[in-house]
Amino acid sequence: MPVLLLPSARALSVDVLHGGRVMTNKIINVDVRGTSAEVEIPQDDLVAQWEEFFEDNAYDPKIQAIADLGDKSLAVRFGEVDRHRPDLAAFLLRRPLNAITAAEEAIRRHMPPGTGTPTIHLRIVELPSDARIEVRSLGAKYLGRFVTVAGIVAKASARKPRLTDALFQCLRCGTIIKEPQDGQNFREPLECYEEQGGCKRSASASKFKLLMESSSTMDTQMVDLIDLPSVHADTDTNSLPAYLEDDLTGEVKRGDRVTANGILRGRRDAKSANLEFILDVVSIEPELASPSPAVLVMDLNGAVSILKTVLDHPDPLFHICVILGAAQDHVIDLLQTVFYLIFGGGPDTGKGTANAVSMALCRNGIVLGGASGPYLRDTLGGGRAVAISEFETLFKENPQILAVVRNGNRRITAKVGLKIPAGNGWVNVEVDTFGFKTLDYHDRVDSHTVSRSLHYEMVRSKNLDIAMDAEYLMERLAPVRAWLAYRAGQAKANGWTAEKVRATWDSKEFRDRVRKFRDAWGRHGIIAAYLLLLNDIFEFGLEDQVREIMDAREPEISEIAQEVWEVIDEMAGSGLKPTDEFCVSDIITRLNAIRKDRGLRERPRIDGALRELGLNNKSPNWIPARKNWSGPNRGKAVILPYDIVQAWRKSPAGIGSKGSKGSISQESLHMEGESANATDATDATDFPGSVYNEDEGPRHPDARKRAALEQAKDDTIRDDGGPEP
Repeated sequence: MPVLLLPSARALSVDVLHGGRVMTNKIINVDVRGTSAEVEIPQDDLVAQWEEFFEDNAYDPKIQAIADLGDKSLAVRFGEVDRHRPDLAAFLLRRPLNAITAAEEAIRRHMPPGTGTPTIHLRIVELPSDARIEVRSLGAKYLGRFVTVAGIVAKASARKPRLTDALFQCLRCGTIIKEPQDGQNFREPLECYEEQGGCKRSASASKFKLLMESSSTMDTQMVDLIDLPSVHADTDTNSLPAYLEDDLTGEVKRGDRVTANGILRGRRDAKSANLEFILDVVSIEPELASPSPAVLVMDLNGAVSILKTVLDHPDPLFHICVILGAAQDHVIDLLQTVFYLIFGGGPDTGKGTANAVSMALCRNGIVLGGASGPYLRDTLGGGRAVAISEFETLFKENPQILAVVRNGNRRITAKVGLKIPAGNGWVNVEVDTFGFKTLDYHDRVDSHTVSRSLHYEMVRSKNLDIAMDAEYLMERLAPVRAWLAYRAGQAKANGWTAEKVRATWDSKEFRDRVRKFRDAWGRHGIIAAYLLLLNDIFEFGLEDQVREIMDAREPEISEIAQEVWEVIDEMAGSGLKPTDEFCVSDIITRLNAIRKDRGLRERPRIDGALRELGLNNKSPNWIPARKNWSGPNRGKAVILPYDIVQAWRKSPAGIGSKGSKGSISQESLHMEGESANATDATDATDFPGSVYNEDEGPRHPDARKRAALEQAKDDTIRDDGGPEP
C-alpha cells in the first residue's frame, strides 16, 4: 500500500529512498501557463528554490526557534509560496510529495549548527479554494494531488506507533540493513543491499529478521472524515480514511469539524485492481482542529444567555425560536423543507438586528444587500441562509425576490429561473434558492410566505447595553455559532443522515408525537414536525417548549383566504363604517389584478375563502345576489365586513394567526406602490332610503343589512365595557 505521510520522508534524501535505489534525479514540474508541456527540474534546484524562499521570507529565525524549543513542525501559508514563486506553488499542488521532501531538506540545511538533524515537518496551511474537494466528489484525477477536505470526524482511532525506518538483519551474512517504510503497509527488504554492506542475496535466497527495538517509529492515528453539511439531496455517508502522524496525532476527536490538508492516495485491496481513497494529512487548520472549551461546556441556556446580550424580546420563547431557525442551516443537507422567521414591528424595534443575529448564527449567512438578478445569482446557492431586510423595498427593486422567498423553503421547488442582463438582452439562469431565510417588513408580506413562517412582533428595547453590544454581534455570537456547528457535527457522528431523517419522518412513533400537537395539519403540522425533528437531531430537550410555541401559533388560514383578507383589508381602509358593503366581484377583480402583477394565474371564485374568513351567506354579513334587493349594489353579491374587520384588526397577530406567534400581523396600510383604498367615497349613510338617528346610529332599509348594523353596534358596546345585550 503506497501510503506516505509527510514525516515518513522526513530526513531521507531522494537517492536513499526505497532501499538505496535512486527514485529519480529529476522532478517533473508543471507548466503553470496551462499548456501540456512539462519541464524537468533537478532535485537540487528544487531544494535551492525552497532555500531561497526561506531566506527571502525571514524563516531562519523561526526554524532556529523551533529547533531550540524541540518542536517538530513549521507552518507555511500557501499564499506566501504563491507570491514568492507561482511556479513552485503550482508544483506543490501537483507533486506535493516531491515538493515537501525538497522543502524539508532545505529546512534541515537551515538548522543551526550543533543541533544535529532533527526532523522538522513542513505544514502547508490555507490552501487555495480550488484545492478544496468533498468526500462525495473524490475521483481518480485527484490522486497524488495536494487537496483540502473540510469535514467532520466520524471516527478516530487511538494513537499507535508506526515503523518508519525498519532495521533488518540478514540471516545469511549477518548484515543489518535499513528498509524505509513508505506509508501504512509493512515492507520487507527485496535483497540484502550491497550499498549498505550486504551480500546482495535476494529475499528468496535469504531470510531477514526484523530488529524491532532498534527500528525507528512514529506515532500515527487514523480518522474517518465525512462531509460537512451541504445541500446535496442525495447525501451519502461515504467516509475518507485520513492518517495523521507524529505531532498531529491526538489533536482531533470524534465529532470535531476539521479542515485537513494532505496528499490523496489510492490503497489497493488484495487481489483487486480497485483502489480505496485515503488521505495522508500534512496539516490541520488550527482554528478548526477542535472545539474550544467554551463550546464543549455550553448548553442551550448558555446560548440563550449570549443571544439576549444583543437581541431583546419579552417573549421567553423568542430566543429559542431564533436558535432553532439557525440550527436548520447547520444540517441543511438532512432536510427537505425549512421554516422561515418573520420579524414585524414599527421603526427602531430591532427587526434588522433580528435578521443580522439569525445570520450570525448560520454557517455563512448573509443579509441581502440588493435584489438584482446578478446579485441574487452570485449570492444564493449552496444552501446559503439569507436575510431579507425591508422586504417591500427589495420587492420593489426586483419582483423576482418573491419567487426566491416563495420557492426557497422546499428543496423540490427551490430551482428558480432569474432574468439576468446579458449584452443588449436578457438571459435566464437557474438558481437554487433552498435554505433558511429570515425577513422583516413594514407593511405586509406575501401570504404564501406567511404560511411557512414563524412570526414575532418586535418591540423597542430600552436597554442601552444591548444596543451597544449588538454593534459587535458577529464576535459576540461566535461561541453560539461554533456550538451549533459542534452539535451538528456530533449529530452526524452519531448517525444522523438523510436516510435516518427520512426513516424517522416516516415512522409511526414520530408521527404519533406530531399528532399530539394541537391542530397538527397542513403547513402548521409540517412546521411542528420539523421543530420536533430539529430537537431530536440536536438533542436540545425542547419538546415541551416546541409544543408551547406551536400551540400558541395556531394553524394559519389558507393561502387564498389570506389573499382575500388582504384585499378586503385594503378596500376597507381606515374609515370603514358599519354600513359599508363591498361587491364580491370587485374583490375578485382586485385580487386577480394583484396576482397578475405577481405572475400568478387568476382565481375564478372566492366563496370558500370568504367562508374561511368567517363570512356566511346565511348571515347578515354576506348577501347573495339573488337576495340583495336594495342599495347601490342591488342584484349583486355583497359582503358587509365591518364586524369581522374590526375583530381581525384587534387581534395581536392579525388574520394570519389566532395566536401571538407563527404568522404575520397584517395592518390596514396598503403595500408601497399599490393603489390606494378603493372605497374612500363610499358612505352607507348616503344610500337612498337610509335613515340616520343620532341616538340609534345608522339604519339601513334592508332588513338583513340593518341586522348587521345592529350586531356591530352590540359588539361596540361590549368592547367599550357596556352591558351585554
